[in-house]
Amino acid sequence: YVSPSGNDSNPGSSGAPWLTLQYAVDQLQPGDVLHVGSGTYNEKITLNVSGTAGNPIQITGGFPLPVIDGSGLTAQNALIDITDQSYITINQLELQDNVMNDAQGILVEGNCQGITLSNNYIHDIHFSANASDIADSSKNAQAIIVFGTDPAHAISDLLIERNSVFNCRLGYSE
Repeated sequence: YVSPSGNDSNPGSSGAPWLTLQYAVDQLQPGDVLHVGSGTYNEKITLNVSGTAGNPIQITGGFPLPVIDGSGLTAQNALIDITDQSYITINQLELQDNVMNDAQGILVEGNCQGITLSNNYIHDIHFSANASDIADSSKNAQAIIVFGTDPAHAISDLLIERNSVFNCRLGYSE
C-alpha cells in the first residue's frame, strides 16, 4: 500500500503504507498488487521489475482516483515509464499535468509482454506551457505511447482499454 500520508520506512501494509510511488514500485515482486491510496503524488515513476504470466504485477487505485501529477517535474518524459518490463497492469489512476516537449502520460517501450492499461484518466499532457505555442515536427507529447524498439522481440499481449484521454496538446505526434 502507498498513501500520501504514509512513510517509506513503513512496511507498506494497509495500516502502515509507504509514502512515495517510486519507493513502492521498487519493492514489488511478481504477483504483488500495489494499492495506491487516494490523493496526489507529485512524482514520475519507472517500473524496474516484471511480473510473470502467472503472477503479474498490478498497480491499482480506487475512488476517488489517486492522482500522479507531473507539475514542475522534468527529470523524465513519462509519468509512468514501462521499458523492457512485462506482465504489469496499471489500473484506475489519474495522470495529469506533464508539460514539456516530449511529455508522456504512460510509456510502454522495448521488450514488453502482458501489459494492461485500463480505467485510467490521462489529461493535461502538453508539449509546451505556452498555450499559443504552435506545433511543428519537433514539438510532441503523447498521452499513451507504445514503442516497439526491440527488433528481436515485438511487444505482445498489450491491452489498452477504458482509458479516458482529454485536454492534451500533443503536437505533431498524434
